[in-house]
Amino acid sequence: MEAEGQAGRNAASYRRRVIVSMTLAVIVVIGVVEAFAITAVNVPSNSSSSLGGWAGTGRTKKVAKPAAFLLQSEFPASGADNIAYDSAITLKFSVPLAAHTPLPTISPPVAGRWSRLSPTTLTFQPQGNLVPLEQITVRIPGGSGGMESTAGVTLSASVSTSFTVEDVPVLRLQQLLAELGYLPVTFVRTSPTGASGVPATYSSPITTTAGPADGPSALAAEPTTPDAIPLQPEQGSFQWRYANTPSQLAAQWVPGAWNVVTQGALMAFESDHGLDIDGVPGPTAWAALLQAVAARDTTSRPYTYLLATETLPETLYVWRAGQVVFQTPINTGVEGAATPLGTWPVFSRFLSTTMKGTNPDGTKYDDPDVPWVSYFYESDAVHGFLRPGYGYPQSDGCVELPYANAEAVFPLDTLGTLVTMTTGQLSAELGTTPPTVIYLPTTTTTTTTTTTPFEYP
Repeated sequence: MEAEGQAGRNAASYRRRVIVSMTLAVIVVIGVVEAFAITAVNVPSNSSSSLGGWAGTGRTKKVAKPAAFLLQSEFPASGADNIAYDSAITLKFSVPLAAHTPLPTISPPVAGRWSRLSPTTLTFQPQGNLVPLEQITVRIPGGSGGMESTAGVTLSASVSTSFTVEDVPVLRLQQLLAELGYLPVTFVRTSPTGASGVPATYSSPITTTAGPADGPSALAAEPTTPDAIPLQPEQGSFQWRYANTPSQLAAQWVPGAWNVVTQGALMAFESDHGLDIDGVPGPTAWAALLQAVAARDTTSRPYTYLLATETLPETLYVWRAGQVVFQTPINTGVEGAATPLGTWPVFSRFLSTTMKGTNPDGTKYDDPDVPWVSYFYESDAVHGFLRPGYGYPQSDGCVELPYANAEAVFPLDTLGTLVTMTTGQLSAELGTTPPTVIYLPTTTTTTTTTTTPFEYP
């Protein structure tokens, strides 16, 4: 019995030792797991604190990935046109911008400043009006040295957006050309009381023959910085600069409507300022025009108009600053190559050129050294040419003058000068002596025009 009791006690003791050993093993395993958990916690690289509340929990701390840096929207939208002259440029990004991030650039350069509407939005306010019809490009820098967010992320690549500024009403173009002296009319602003002038929109041409109204100078009232000059029509009136404006010229002047009088004036302005002479009011012409108005850069050339009749005897009159200053018999086109009736501006000039072409009868001609040439319609020009007589059709469409007379006219019919081909006896209307034929005809050879590269401005 004693032996059996001892055996029971030994068995119980053994079971207790096994339980204790197993318990200790579990404790060791738990400790190892917890130690591993502690070493696996993610801590931000810029953290200087201890694990704090995360220590010993067995959970892993996650660091948020910075949000993507993108241009979300822009105004004006890329590709937009007819954008108002005074429009601000607004750019909205997907993330807040760093305080000293590089700013977008604008081309062509525009005076103004960038500011922040919000942490994610930039706006550019122009100092004055944008140049009409200008294409504006905004470049947003990206990559190394590009725009940066508050999280230190840079825009991945540069982005560009472009838009086009709206056009200006023809009436305002006419007002500014008149202020600079390029039109046969003056523009006078309405007085503060409204006693003089008419509304800026006209239902019919102003045809008064009185001198300029006794009112404020429109040019003197314009701002002296180009981008501050108003681009909408001002209130005021046009009046003829000269009391005896030819009816053929007056009939083509219509305020507020594009016409050949306005086109010729713009071409004369382009010529004076070294621009391409196309008679189209594009952004380059507008920039130069606004600069000229701001600088009070008026033209020194008197207004000149060439008026030719195809009624015999054919005659050319040079009307300049209110009077006929020169007249000469001319030759226009023969049947089959008649000089067309109408009005056009001089668009190209040569001291001398070679003229080649085909006569109405099919024969060819090649005339070198044709002098004093001013082209006004396709291949038709006012120029000198030797003929046995002048005052009746002989050319292949051009307006031919005796050499000496062509030389006298050439300094007067500068680029942009209007040339009107018409019919009728004009001497009485223009207040000159009746024309006469000079020389007696002995031949009726013809000529047309091609040009050589020697151009005279």
